[in-house]
Amino acid sequence: MGQNNDSTCRLCGQEFKSAIVMKNHIVKSTDCKHQLLAYVYEQLHIKCKDLNSYVEKYQSYFDNATEEFSCVNKGNLLEKIRTDVRKEKEERDYAKRQAIEQRKLARHEADLKRLAELQEERDIRKRLEKDKMESLNVNDRPKALVEEYHNLVQTKCYNFMIEIQIVKGLYTKYNLQPDVAHKVIKYMAKMGYKLVNLNYKIDEAMEFVEICKQRNEPDTIPYLIGYFYNKIGLKPSFKSFMKEYNCIKSSMLANNLTIEQVKNVLNGMIKEKVQVLLWFDSKVAKYANQAKKNDDPVHNYSEEREINENIQEIVNGKLTVDKVNTEIRPKCIAILKQKFMNGDFNENYNYFEWAFKINLPMDDEMIAYGEVYNNRRNSRFNKLGKQIIGDEAKANKYREVMNKYHNWLADYGLY
Repeated sequence: MGQNNDSTCRLCGQEFKSAIVMKNHIVKSTDCKHQLLAYVYEQLHIKCKDLNSYVEKYQSYFDNATEEFSCVNKGNLLEKIRTDVRKEKEERDYAKRQAIEQRKLARHEADLKRLAELQEERDIRKRLEKDKMESLNVNDRPKALVEEYHNLVQTKCYNFMIEIQIVKGLYTKYNLQPDVAHKVIKYMAKMGYKLVNLNYKIDEAMEFVEICKQRNEPDTIPYLIGYFYNKIGLKPSFKSFMKEYNCIKSSMLANNLTIEQVKNVLNGMIKEKVQVLLWFDSKVAKYANQAKKNDDPVHNYSEEREINENIQEIVNGKLTVDKVNTEIRPKCIAILKQKFMNGDFNENYNYFEWAFKINLPMDDEMIAYGEVYNNRRNSRFNKLGKQIIGDEAKANKYREVMNKYHNWLADYGLY
């Protein structure tokens, strides 16, 4: 029923402070009209504020209310009200369903229109892609690039159509020129990356292509890397080129080096016959500002600092013991042994797993200690074995690692 906040009794005209007070008046009144409204109120649990609206709607029943107004007539009034309420509810529900259906229909029509637009957009894109592919030289097309990749890595292609679609993205998604696309493919092959991972490696490959353009430009890092290897008589490593580039670049930023200071460091490494360019940062203090070394303690790169940095890299899983400079390796091993004995390493690994992971040599004391306490720590390898169930590729890789781990344990008489 419609809401009515009027607190004036429509049966007798009296005014009250609120609808609740008016309801109490109706219930306590003894005349036929008020008793009829009180009966309707009690039977239908009407809200106080809606009483007057019932009087207005069923005025004829209240006008004819007398002492002789029988229970049957009361029942008829109740049934009439219930019927009206039910019809109103049905009408509201029907209107609501109609509104929902109209919204669905409007949404459906909008979806169909949008699908048609998308289909048209796809058709246009396909035509443009087809025109672009046809405009390419046969040797520059995706199929030729896929074949070039597999010729370089000397493998057979088992996902030919998938790889063609991925390589096509070099032209459609990244809008590369054919010569750049060939360089990206060669980079993927030489780095040993799978072609299906092209989209994950494209940024790395593009960065490499851009950096390589500087190889013949004096006073650039790529040029100086070539200069270093030429002087020491070794051939640059393709795979380590980006690591070496980033090593020198980060050292320049961290130590505020000029290109001339970089040359000084490289010349010092050449004189010292250091063949590992990744050790560049450890030689900065020694050669970059040799004339000012005593006056500029900021650049004094001490052995202690080098040891601490290597230990931190090993603990973080970014370096293994066999990659540490041979001059400081014994001291690093001594510190790592102490960490081993104290259990001061990644809690996900047990003692032998961690030693294997970082390639840490073990002595008799470490072996004996590990035999006692190894099973008291979590086993990373066991946990991984449970996680890869159902994934055959990961399972094969896991078995390879476990074979190496068991052979490593066997060398110490532990397997």
